[in-house]
Amino acid sequence: MFHIILERTKRDIPEAAHKSQLPGALEYRVRNLVVPGDLERHNLMITFKPSPPQWAAGIPACDYPSVFTDVDRRRLHVNGDTSLCLWAPHDPPERRWWHRDGLHSLVEIVRRHLLFEIHWSRTGGPRGGEWPVEDAPHGRSAVRSAS
Repeated sequence: MFHIILERTKRDIPEAAHKSQLPGALEYRVRNLVVPGDLERHNLMITFKPSPPQWAAGIPACDYPSVFTDVDRRRLHVNGDTSLCLWAPHDPPERRWWHRDGLHSLVEIVRRHLLFEIHWSRTGGPRGGEWPVEDAPHGRSAVRSAS
């Protein structure tokens, strides 16, 4: 049922977006996503599986899609499966995406995230690059500080 909500905002996405029902997954592909400041266009694959990723910490699968881009470069925020890490499971509800927000909103979150990744890379990347907005703690130190 959640895919009906996603479909309502699909037409608001400036780039072409197509849905596929795969065995065990719902997939959207967004072609030629334009990211300000990026010379490359991104082809996104957004996948909703029956079960959320193991790191989703109890969040329903419909609210935790995996999002991939075909532009291969070093990034600050990626998950172990190379999907984009767009939010942390422990983020407050207002700082993450929910299926009721629609597909257009998710694509705009991805666009903004990729813009932030460019900024991080251009300001030093792994050698002290700057993430331009508040950033959730990541890695082992985040797990230690949360407990």
